[in-house]
Amino acid sequence: MMTIGLLMMLLSFLFLLATRRQYENAKWMKWVPWVIALPYIANTSGWILTEMGRQPWIVQGLLTVEKGVSPNLTTLDLLISLIGYIVVYGSLGVAMVYLMKKYAIAGPDAALHESVDIEPENDDLSDVLPVGAQD
Repeated sequence: MMTIGLLMMLLSFLFLLATRRQYENAKWMKWVPWVIALPYIANTSGWILTEMGRQPWIVQGLLTVEKGVSPNLTTLDLLISLIGYIVVYGSLGVAMVYLMKKYAIAGPDAALHESVDIEPENDDLSDVLPVGAQD
């Protein structure tokens, strides 16, 4: 997690330096969208490292690991739960990648069609202004 964080800081600094030169057609720009994945990887790796090193349901000296195991949880229950989480988070991940790719390919000009900051065509603003602002 720390390595990826330092890498993101270094890349930000390098991108800042690159803005001083002509960089729109640079060959390395095709690799920049892959940097988007770094915060997700860093977050996930930090969480895994934290959770693998502790057992939060165990209290030191009061509740041992043997007493912390649920007697009602079967292997099938665990498998169903794990598959459910994988399906939900996997589909969310696929949707995120699809939408990010779609809007990255469309570019910033595509967002102009979805803008709500368009002025009304007529000069009569009484239809769009609140009651107190029409004066």
